[in-house]
Amino acid sequence: MTLLQIIGIILLVMIIGLAIKIVTRVVPQEERLVIYRLGRFHRVGGPGPVVVIPSLDEVKRIYRVRDQPLEVTVGGLFPYGVPTEMTLNLWCSFDLVQAAGGDHDKLASLVQLSDSERRHQVKIKVQEALIHRIADLEERRPLPPSATLRERVIALAPGSPRYEELLEEVKGELQQTLPSVGVVLNTTQSITLTKRDISGEIIQALQRSHSRELDSEWLTNYADTLRRQFPGMSNAVLAQILSSIEGVDTGRLQRLLLEQEAGVEAEVEYEVDKHGEGPKVVAKPKGEIQDSAAEREHAPLETERKARQRSSRPLTQSDLAVLKRVPRGDDNRRLSA
Repeated sequence: MTLLQIIGIILLVMIIGLAIKIVTRVVPQEERLVIYRLGRFHRVGGPGPVVVIPSLDEVKRIYRVRDQPLEVTVGGLFPYGVPTEMTLNLWCSFDLVQAAGGDHDKLASLVQLSDSERRHQVKIKVQEALIHRIADLEERRPLPPSATLRERVIALAPGSPRYEELLEEVKGELQQTLPSVGVVLNTTQSITLTKRDISGEIIQALQRSHSRELDSEWLTNYADTLRRQFPGMSNAVLAQILSSIEGVDTGRLQRLLLEQEAGVEAEVEYEVDKHGEGPKVVAKPKGEIQDSAAEREHAPLETERKARQRSSRPLTQSDLAVLKRVPRGDDNRRLSA
């Protein structure tokens, strides 16, 4: 055996030994490997075959990068003054390489977060986005100061313009902020509100009113109708009548009574009939409402008084004719007559 053959055999053995030490791993499409070399972050490997040198490299963790739905519940929100808890559903991926955008130092920072820590950071980013966008929406599309509780609750009802604007703006902010925690938002999927919890006190208040808070249009039309029916009615009386209707928010009456009427007629009073299907206003001369109640109270006394008057009046010819027919000696017949 020549020297060259011996050298060749030695080199072949060394190559085979080195190849044995080198491990090749095949990484699926939806997974990535976080590889450290000599204790420091080296790279993210995958998909496909990934060479790992056991004596130098160490696989710290495996994470998934496929798109997945994520539900995030955020409390402590006060849209239009209503305590609310919202649950949003969004599609995203934990693609650290794409989130880092080629920045090796940023990628080294992102790989240190676990999946649970990353999900918690996503919740924080969603909460920040909701708080920011709700504040902007309230400033851009405010409700009137006299808005009722029901109007504040339904301001963000699903399908309403405010609702659509809020979710679209939240989506735009999350697209910018989620990469900072290693998450990429799938903008082809819509962000949806899957649940909205309102505090129990608000629900009880709505149930007590059973949605009887009358909207501005109804209240305005009814006030105009009363003015047409009773031209002499003052604004003060009108406000008292509308306030007596159950479910009317007295604060919103200020919009209807901006101008005071002159020449108020004081000899007419109004009462609201609360029976029947709807409110009914009846105008009566002053004092008639009280007099009618007094008459009903003293009706028995009046009947007795009229009976005494009839018993004390003089006898007429008709009375005498009846008495003549009754024999004087028959007390029983006389008593029955």
